[in-house]
Amino acid sequence: MLEYLERYAEAVQDYNLAHSIDPNLQADQKSGKIINFVVTTSSLITSRGKSQQKRLLDMIKSIPTTLSGEMRFPQVEEVKTTTVYRIASIGDLINGVNDGAILAAKIVQILDRPTEVPISFLSVDSKGVYFVSSFYHASQDLKQKL
Repeated sequence: MLEYLERYAEAVQDYNLAHSIDPNLQADQKSGKIINFVVTTSSLITSRGKSQQKRLLDMIKSIPTTLSGEMRFPQVEEVKTTTVYRIASIGDLINGVNDGAILAAKIVQILDRPTEVPISFLSVDSKGVYFVSSFYHASQDLKQKL
């Protein structure tokens, strides 16, 4: 489920307004960081993470496109309905809840945002579509484990 929507243009406008009200807040620096992140991310998506073609094709081929067998996830309460799970690409997902959809993708690169929330990744799905995924409420240790 899409829980957070990162509205960068609105955030930049708000930081610029805050800076015009009180320059001591240094909101212009925060605005600049957001702009740099968006420009860098856009460039990486356009350049496909600077991946070599063969490496990219091998990575995409290794992403599963189907499930074999039944999948069950432990839950606190037993659910009376059965969910049928399927592998989805980023283009298959809709805004809101995607019951039974499992997004299969590979992380191409961690998008460095020191001390910033969320942790963001440049990823690619089984159809070769690049996208950025962000994870909130994740420990900073996650970056080190990847």
